[in-house]
Amino acid sequence: MVMHYISTGVLTIGLFSGLLAQDFPKLEFSAPQELEGRINSAAEETYPLIAPDKSLYFVRSFDGRNTGGKFTGHDIWQAQGSESPTLFTNATNSFGILNNLGNNAVVGISNDGKRLYLMNSYEVENSKKIGISYTDRTDSGWGAPQVLDIPELSFKGTFYGANVSGDGNFLFLSMEADDSEGKEDLYVVFKKGAAWEGPVPLEGVNSVDREISPFYDSERQLLFFASNRPGGSGDLDIYMSLRRGDGWINWSEAQALPKSVNTENFEGYFSVTKGGDAYLARNKRGDLTDVYYLKMSPVVEEPVVVVDPDTVVTVVEQEVLNKAFANLEFETGKAVIRNTSFSSLDELADLFKAKPKYMLLIEGHTDNVGNRNNNLTLSKNRSTAVKTYLQGKGIDGKRITVKYYGPDKPIADNATEEGRQRNRRVEMKVIFE
Repeated sequence: MVMHYISTGVLTIGLFSGLLAQDFPKLEFSAPQELEGRINSAAEETYPLIAPDKSLYFVRSFDGRNTGGKFTGHDIWQAQGSESPTLFTNATNSFGILNNLGNNAVVGISNDGKRLYLMNSYEVENSKKIGISYTDRTDSGWGAPQVLDIPELSFKGTFYGANVSGDGNFLFLSMEADDSEGKEDLYVVFKKGAAWEGPVPLEGVNSVDREISPFYDSERQLLFFASNRPGGSGDLDIYMSLRRGDGWINWSEAQALPKSVNTENFEGYFSVTKGGDAYLARNKRGDLTDVYYLKMSPVVEEPVVVVDPDTVVTVVEQEVLNKAFANLEFETGKAVIRNTSFSSLDELADLFKAKPKYMLLIEGHTDNVGNRNNNLTLSKNRSTAVKTYLQGKGIDGKRITVKYYGPDKPIADNATEEGRQRNRRVEMKVIFE
């Protein structure tokens, strides 16, 4: 018997390929999930950027703990990361002179993590003068900011955004200038030898509407930004454009990210790592924004070996499996399924009724805290509880296999609470011949 497994451990929905230009990479985006309260607060969070050490830099506005108080400028905040792209420590804004009465933000991080690029010129104490600066890490912390000497850099108004590349050789700006098509356009400044050239407007990207919060993904040569141009889902939406050729001026026509990402409310400040861990700021309640996480992955086009439609899990069916996996919760220390999990398990039961060739493998796991035999028993009982529930919904028990491993197959480090939480899990996989 050949066993084909479709794991529910990773949520990937929102296929994004059909409407893109031929030379765009084919990508899929998971549905964004709000980061828990260590990052998001009653204040506003924007500008998320992940450093090489997995820590998260972001901006917090309207927080009384900011250097200038609740209504004067915004501060740089940082939280330490973990193996999970969604788990972070409590955030801090203890950055000394990097936070002042101006609008402070990290707008770029060097590839080695030893240099931060900063919004603000820092030319005078508590400066609100616009500009881009940098600071280098020293043995005693971050050094005094130094302004980037870009001779032709000038702005109209006070609102601007920036993103500096990891190699420090180019930066993208959103700003209003004398030659802007709209309120704010996108520009690039790049090094030619030791000197900076620009800002130069991006051809093929700007519109008569707003373009803000640029981020360049050097891994895929994609520029992400937010715009309120016609054709989006609502307020400002996230778009992407592909770099054309070896220069920095010509770009493809911008394409909106799928509706699993863009909503009728504000989305902006998109950033993504080389591995595809992406973050954005979203306003879901009509007031202040929070930071969200999503996964950006290439679409792998492989030939389908199994031609029987009853032995191929479709995208829609995979979403049902993902939902059941994600929503499965138990009473603490018990094998009692919480009633909040019932509706997604019911959908899973309906799927198996419609697909009689599908079989289900349920595997129980725990962390390594406590007695091993007790953990084995708990993992067995929890897996069996899921099987019993599905049998009660009319699924033949012969189609369901239960396995249990207790603490023997961790997927994270049991030395941390975050790791132990990830290890306490019940996995479900589809099996067919």
